Amino acid sequence: MEKMKIMNTSKEGEIKAGTLIPADSFRFQYREQSSPSTSNLDLLTYGNYQISPKTRSSKLCHPEEEALLFCLGGNVKVTCGDREYIMTYYDTLYVPLNTPYNLENLSSEPVKLVVCQAKAEKDRKSVV
Repeated sequence: MEKMKIMNTSKEGEIKAGTLIPADSFRFQYREQSSPSTSNLDLLTYGNYQISPKTRSSKLCHPEEEALLFCLGGNVKVTCGDREYIMTYYDTLYVPLNTPYNLENLSSEPVKLVVCQAKAEKDRKSVV
């Protein structure tokens, strides 16, 4: 299938070629599996991140929730605050309330991480 080129004008008026991304392709996805509004779990939301090879997410953050990340394979670099962690199969990482983080797939295959989020006390101290 041939990719369609789209013209994009920058601030300086320079025309740059763009690339159409097919709807069935992905680089980074979040799929929510359950939340308080869809289950009987009052405080828990969970889902999974799917990350294509050599892809880095935009900044992620849960303003009112703390989170646990579970790596289901591959090598994922997590930048959490000013620290970096490399996660591999079965590793778990705690992300404190309102802490921005990025995920980067260092592997040559797609990876999946499970994320569980729960409401947290806003006056709790961050340990990251």
